[in-house]
Amino acid sequence: MPPRGGGGVYDFKEWELGITSDAIVAAMATLSLCDGVSMHQWDAALVALADQLRAVSMTLHRWVRDRPCPRPDLDGVLSRLGRSYGYAADAMETASRMTPPDWRIVDRERKNLYREVVRLQLLLIEETQREV
Repeated sequence: MPPRGGGGVYDFKEWELGITSDAIVAAMATLSLCDGVSMHQWDAALVALADQLRAVSMTLHRWVRDRPCPRPDLDGVLSRLGRSYGYAADAMETASRMTPPDWRIVDRERKNLYREVVRLQLLLIEETQREV
């Protein structure tokens, strides 16, 4: 039976390989950028960081739409993660408009994103172990 949405993914292992090499890599790379901007308090980079966060949000939402997981509950987790990246983008733009920028906002959003990404990774590990 073909997958929902016609994305061409037929089993969890194939889906997991795709998500971890595409959307999760983008999410982690953007978190790394967020760390650098926050650590150096580089206000000029906040708007660019917001753009990156928004791009990850769109990537995650497209992934769920175009390549749904054979385990629908994980689609919900990915959708929430996408929304969290979008909210973080809005928060970065808000922080950038303040004089000086409010770095507490940046740090709060960064920590929240880390929690969400770790949660997803733990769920993926759990699901992988069930497959074995």
